[in-house]
Amino acid sequence: MTYEHTPPPAEEETEEVPGRSWRDRVAGLAEIAQSVVATRLAIFEQEFNTKAALLGKGFAAVTAAAALAVVALLLLAALLAALFSQLFHNVALGILVSMLLYAGAAAWAGYFAWKSFSQIKPTEFPATSRELARDAEAIRAALAQDPDPEEGPDPDMRNDGRPEAERDVSDLEARLRAGAE
Repeated sequence: MTYEHTPPPAEEETEEVPGRSWRDRVAGLAEIAQSVVATRLAIFEQEFNTKAALLGKGFAAVTAAAALAVVALLLLAALLAALFSQLFHNVALGILVSMLLYAGAAAWAGYFAWKSFSQIKPTEFPATSRELARDAEAIRAALAQDPDPEEGPDPDMRNDGRPEAERDVSDLEARLRAGAE
């Protein structure tokens, strides 16, 4: 059995174009934009779902506060008023103390509802805002003119020829996918 060594085919020399054409820039921008828009929508959806969960907790607490106030007043008012009336030997004082207890329970539930609602900031989406700012910077970089070929390679280009902005989008998508798993 003999082994024949065949050398790899010679790489064809290609002419390097000193700068990217506008068509290449627009195509690259469109490709990056499509990827970025999908990523930003995923980030927005996650932030929106967090706010919706807080809103749901707040409404649940408001419902609990209202239910406590109504049920407590209707079902336990007579019992507590009677007990306090016997304790204080005065009917009016017994009713007053029982009403104060119900008001305290309703205030406690209302406080927790307010605490949940105060955590919702409907106009703030910090992660989406940060990523949109990065997108704007990437768009500016994509539309920027190429440097003079005599000055050397573009410092924003990696060894594989992809611009830094494109690498940032890939990194962001990888981070989001890793976080979702």
